[in-house]
Amino acid sequence: MPVVARLVLSIGRRAAGPIAALAALGALLSASGCSEQPSTAEARRAVGVYAPILRWFAAVEPQEDHDPPVLFVTAAEGSSPLDLEVQAGLLSDVDDAADLRFVDEAEEAFDMDTGEIREDAILLVELGPVPTQGSRVEIDAVASHRPGNGAPLRFLVVEHVDDEWELVAEPERTPGEGAAP
Repeated sequence: MPVVARLVLSIGRRAAGPIAALAALGALLSASGCSEQPSTAEARRAVGVYAPILRWFAAVEPQEDHDPPVLFVTAAEGSSPLDLEVQAGLLSDVDDAADLRFVDEAEEAFDMDTGEIREDAILLVELGPVPTQGSRVEIDAVASHRPGNGAPLRFLVVEHVDDEWELVAEPERTPGEGAAP
């Protein structure tokens, strides 16, 4: 499925209906010029940094009945929401490794009555902000199977030639409670 269509479906699942999804599609198309690659250096940097992190989660959390595995993704608590260009870029860059579903709030990923993650997903990943400078950055993320039970992790991501980013080590567990992913 084309990236723009998948992004609209992701937005439509959490929006107030088809009108909101169409409005989001219009905004996305006009903002991105129908391109799957982000137009700003800031958005390209965020996609480059976040993509290897999401690939890592997909690799360590295999899912028997979904290939690729389904991950909910949102910005970490207290961070700015993930820009639509970043979401579209991640859908394009990570589509072979994970089926990403973006949510505005972490609670949207869970059925609060059962405490289970929604829609056959395996994990909610909350991504911390990307520093605006540096070719070696640390990104904090929280991985949750259940509400309030996240594993805080710190990823070291390094930029190489041509804006290519990669993880250079396994993430470190940071202080906090929760189950490891």
